[in-house]
Amino acid sequence: MKITRERRNILICGVVLILFGMLYRNFHLIEDLGSSKSEIRLKQKQLLKYQQKVSEKPVLEKRYVRLTRLAERSEADLLNGKTPALAAVDLQNIVNEIADGEDIVIKTMRVMPNRTFDHPSFLGISVQLTFSSTISQLWKLLYRIESFPKILKVTDIKIVRNSGQNLEGLLLPTLTVEGVMDVTGEVEK
Repeated sequence: MKITRERRNILICGVVLILFGMLYRNFHLIEDLGSSKSEIRLKQKQLLKYQQKVSEKPVLEKRYVRLTRLAERSEADLLNGKTPALAAVDLQNIVNEIADGEDIVIKTMRVMPNRTFDHPSFLGISVQLTFSSTISQLWKLLYRIESFPKILKVTDIKIVRNSGQNLEGLLLPTLTVEGVMDVTGEVEK
């Protein structure tokens, strides 16, 4: 059986058309090969980033532990108490303890309005106290308040000279002492 030239050309055209049809039909598979290579590169880059993050883990854990310890030490500087009233009681006890150490008898002590700070997690708790003392006692009291382990400061002071018999050299100071409390409720003491 001999194939004529005309049939051979038709057969070649048919085979070429079938090949083009198969290529057209399976073009997405060929395209996927190229895109899968770029996907592999992207996934490798992403994997490198993850490996870098994992390699940073020990450093980050050490930093976390250091910051946790720092936060615990800082919380120890705040007034005890879950509410402002309890923190005010703690501040009154601290001031009484300091005054007793200097042989000062407090005549009056009252809680002042709370003061808010720029940071909403903290609140300033103040007490105002009036007492009689010598200059030396007052100086020692102020020093002990400012150097107390908790965050305390004298925000206001008014001093009047006591003028009465047998009261020569005595002062009548009025101090306002402020401490700081955490209002987030996370400080458990």
